[in-house]
Amino acid sequence: GLPVIAVLHGQNTNRAYLSAGSQSDRFRKALSAVDRLVIVGEPMRAYAGLLAGRGDHLAVIGNGVDAPERMRVPPDPDTAPVELITVANLQEGKGIDLLIAALARLAADGAGDWRLRVVGDGPLRDALQAQAARAGLDARIRLLGARSNAQVFALLAEADVFVLPSFREAFGVAYLEAMSTGLLTIGVQGEGPSQFIDHGRTGFLVAPRSVDSLVATLRPVLTGPRDGWRRIAAAGAAHARTHCTWQTHAEQLTDLMDRVIEGPPG
Repeated sequence: GLPVIAVLHGQNTNRAYLSAGSQSDRFRKALSAVDRLVIVGEPMRAYAGLLAGRGDHLAVIGNGVDAPERMRVPPDPDTAPVELITVANLQEGKGIDLLIAALARLAADGAGDWRLRVVGDGPLRDALQAQAARAGLDARIRLLGARSNAQVFALLAEADVFVLPSFREAFGVAYLEAMSTGLLTIGVQGEGPSQFIDHGRTGFLVAPRSVDSLVATLRPVLTGPRDGWRRIAAAGAAHARTHCTWQTHAEQLTDLMDRVIEGPPG
């Protein structure tokens, strides 16, 4: 018969497909039988192998991003607050609580002038708002709720730094969107963004679930000269716009299809 390629875009966080049942069995059988199972990031390899019952047919092809035509607005003077932004579903695993805790510690130390916009909605919104209030950061941390894609890009264009310490990230399109817009982008070691963020060269990576690591990474960004991290942000934008587009994704997927159709040599 014809060769079959399947693409697994994310990890089912409720693990429904890993539990017993006819739906799970059919899904597992289908993924085991395909010629190639494409995953969008290395963090999914163990999950996909467990789900499919095998790992020898896995291929990693990352998602892409349609880079905006315009980059962020010209940088503010170094005397202006550093504009931080994060875009996420406000749920367990995204690490927004860790970010607020890190910023609270930095604020207590008087480390820099900054503001944070949190874009997105979810079950933890009220708890995060309360956390910011307890830290006395109501005026500096604004939870904006959900926004359209166009509104998100407009907000990114007004920001300096994108930071999302998510420790459950199969890939992370939001990071790529921020990078392509020209923001300094901060993700987590070993998670999806580590595939396209080269620490210290195109962005920064912090340790998972670590407020200390966030504080250590953010402190020089908020208090030191901005030229250095602006150069890193520019390098990140160049990388995202060159190597992480939907065009490059399509080319990699087409190449995989050609190889699967041709079959093994011999």
